[in-house]
Order: sequence, then C-alpha cells, then structure tokens
Amino acid sequence: MRRRPMALLLLVGAALLVLPVAAAELALKPPDAPSCAVTARLTGPRSTLGQYQVRIELPPTCPPNELRYTRIITRNGGRIPPIGYFRMGAGFPRRIDWWIFPGAQVQDRPAPNQWVNVLTGVPTWW
Repeated sequence: MRRRPMALLLLVGAALLVLPVAAAELALKPPDAPSCAVTARLTGPRSTLGQYQVRIELPPTCPPNELRYTRIITRNGGRIPPIGYFRMGAGFPRRIDWWIFPGAQVQDRPAPNQWVNVLTGVPTWW
C-alpha cells in the first residue's frame, strides 16, 4: 500500500515533464512553407479531342529536398495517376504536363489528409 502513492507521484511527475515537450511540438509551424506550394495552370488552346494541357510545377524557390504530393481529379471523380498522387521534388520531376478534360481539378497536399485546389487560369464555364 505504501508504494502506490509513490508510483502515482512518479507518474504525475513524468506527465508534467512530458507535457511542455508535447506542447512545444504542437506549436511548431507546419512543415511545408507557402513558397513550396504547387502551381497548376492551363497551357495552350483546346485540342481537337476537347482536352486542355495542364502544367503542374514546383516553384524554383522550393528546396530541392522538399517532397510534395499532387493529384488530378477528373470531372467524373477519377484520380490521375491511378496510384493516387504524383510525387514532385526530392528526386522526382518538378514539372508535369498532362492532358485533362474540362471540369477536372488539380489538387496539392499541404498537410496530411488536406487537399487544396491549385488549378488557375480556367475559363468561367469550367
């Protein structure tokens, strides 16, 4: 019976030591800087098949070891590439050109489970 209060005291003391470290970890800024955001824009006119070419690229200010994930969502909800995303930077290509039909969206992943539309220069009827 005498050891239980001591064990409880040690447990509370350990929790108090770990709590500031956990708070400091949560207070850190997100790993991806805004300067590393992926950009996507339409290039050129409409093709004879009704497609548009989209250029997805990392800005030159992005560090060479920075890895970003990008995907294309088609107008019917499909994902390109079939694996689910393109890897950009950190040894992978920094620019991707792809043909898409109107209504598609290009998405960047700034944080886990957070996808942001980055396609610019689309017509108003898109």
